[in-house]
Amino acid sequence: MAGDYGRCPNCGSDQVVRAGKYNRGQKGLEQRYLCKGCHKFTTKPIQQLELIKAQESLR
Repeated sequence: MAGDYGRCPNCGSDQVVRAGKYNRGQKGLEQRYLCKGCHKFTTKPIQQLELIKAQESLR
């Protein structure tokens, strides 16, 4: 299932997997992802960052 959740913004690896939820306080819960390549966590893999930028450009 490599690449299903996008690529790592740190190393560019497509070995990103879901790794629980991150509590953002008043902003609520946010999905957290773990890169199996560099072992770093992110809340926004590259695939999602591209979708966010596309949505903002439509506004």
